[in-house]
Amino acid sequence: MQAHLDGRTPGYRNEHRMLCRNGDYKWILDRGKVISNDADGRPLRMVGTHTDITERRRVQTELERAEATQRALLDAMADGVFVAQEHRFVFVNPALPRMLGYTVEEFTGLTFADVLHPDFLELWNERYERRIGAGPEPQRRYEVQLLNRDGDRPLWIELIASRFTYRDEPAVLGIVRDISDKKINEQTIWKQANYDALTNLPNRHLLLHHLRQEMRLSQRSGRQLAVLFIDLDRFKEVNDTLGHPAGDSLLQQAAQRITACMRDTDAVARFGGDEFAVVLGGLEHPDVVEQIAGKVLSALHQPFQLFNELVYVSASIGITLYPDSAQSQEDLLKQADQAMYDAKRAGRNRMSYFTPSMQASSERRLRLVSDMHTALTTGQFHLVYQPIVEIATGRVRKAEALIRWQHPERGHVSPTEFIPIAEETGLILPMGDWITRTAVGFARHLQQRLGDTVQISINHSPLQLRNRNGDYPGVVELLRKLDAPGSLVAVEITEGMLVEADEPALDCLYAMRDAGVQVALDDFGTGYSSLSYLKKFDIDYLKIDQSFVRGLSRDSSELALCEAMIVMAHKLGMQVIAEGVETIHQLDLLRAAQCDYAQGYLFSRPLPAEHFEAWLRENG
Repeated sequence: MQAHLDGRTPGYRNEHRMLCRNGDYKWILDRGKVISNDADGRPLRMVGTHTDITERRRVQTELERAEATQRALLDAMADGVFVAQEHRFVFVNPALPRMLGYTVEEFTGLTFADVLHPDFLELWNERYERRIGAGPEPQRRYEVQLLNRDGDRPLWIELIASRFTYRDEPAVLGIVRDISDKKINEQTIWKQANYDALTNLPNRHLLLHHLRQEMRLSQRSGRQLAVLFIDLDRFKEVNDTLGHPAGDSLLQQAAQRITACMRDTDAVARFGGDEFAVVLGGLEHPDVVEQIAGKVLSALHQPFQLFNELVYVSASIGITLYPDSAQSQEDLLKQADQAMYDAKRAGRNRMSYFTPSMQASSERRLRLVSDMHTALTTGQFHLVYQPIVEIATGRVRKAEALIRWQHPERGHVSPTEFIPIAEETGLILPMGDWITRTAVGFARHLQQRLGDTVQISINHSPLQLRNRNGDYPGVVELLRKLDAPGSLVAVEITEGMLVEADEPALDCLYAMRDAGVQVALDDFGTGYSSLSYLKKFDIDYLKIDQSFVRGLSRDSSELALCEAMIVMAHKLGMQVIAEGVETIHQLDLLRAAQCDYAQGYLFSRPLPAEHFEAWLRENG
């Protein structure tokens, strides 16, 4: 106070605390003025007032504390807060500049154009003007990208913006949250939902989306589109023989080769397993489809380097056209799939266009599958038995069991029609289980009635050899469950099954050998005819295919081949059964060649169980 009363200051003002009589303190504002000075210029007379400002000081202190608290909260927030006027940041808390690599001082005064990603700038400016120019509105939420200080790392943020008045001028208040991790997770989830993890190709879901778009474009432009189904031939053999890593590598390389054959606008997807699908849109000329499919066939026919192995595969391609062949997505995909299977049946390594007859064939196949399920549960299948005669003695101690189907509406259905479908659908497992149980039961019946063993041969498919389904045990386990000796049955397999035998199939073959179940190689001479496999798997019988027996004559090449096969089999410790023997002349030639057994119409057609037993009593 003395500083104000030096005689040169006309007045004074001072705030101080005073102790009251009751012990409380009050804030007092003293204000005064010098009226006269003495000869030395010192204050002589003064006039002043004392004002109680305790309440005002209390309010001021609370305001200062509130402001400090708000500032501390803003400074401590992980979310950014800004106030913008005229497209410029006039206030910002530390969090937002820190997100982008600025200091508060550097960031204050920047414009939206300085930090907003160009993809969002035009839309933001438009909406900013709309917000500033209008009255109050609810908060708006946006997801946009901001640029960091160096401009090399866009940052995804969630922005909540609202209008308000700042220092008597319209402004935008924004709250900013970093959602980069959320966006990365969303992108990861989206990619997992739409892309195949192994090949990085679109999956079925994304291809269907692309197909819908292409169908709409086709409707507007009048141009065709094509759907291709591509299936790798012999993929399972590669996967089973060389292992899953090699199979994965094959799929990855195949995906790259297929993609390289396409135009920029075409879509390639992995549908699952070894199947790929392609959508070719905007076709000006239909022959483009055949050109692209031809490139794919050629590319996939080239050798694949799978680690240390050079592998050759091929592909089967099914093709259908929109709108010529189908009007819906489901029909297009179904037709392309049907055409692909037609290409496989025609020999593989080729393309096939969908035709209406394929649809009819597919519908018949579906009905047949349904009918087979019914047939298994209602006893429509039955076995017939064809004798296998020992040529040297004329005795019958073997027979082949053959399945027959008497359909209640269609009558007799050929095994050549339903057996391949049973193998494709897996129905061969319950069917094979029923065949084995029935054959073993009949062999036991004959043994009890005749006092001697008649070995029943049953045909086995590759799926049965590889089977690990506990509901349908293999031959050896089934014999154990039935408490039956292995000598009651023999198993017939094809040469192809030996060549393609994987570990489960090998285990099954070795288990049959150890259990005394004999193995016959059916249709010998029509498949791979690899001598190394004959030696490796301890085959008991070779069955010469009837195509060799049918043309037997004294100087025929068929006779020379039969003689060679018989000599080879005997050298390897195997016996030989000739199929399709129909004449005495054929039998005489086989006897001269020292063939062991014969089977065919010369002796008997396949017979139902009761008729076979009667025939056996007369001829056995």
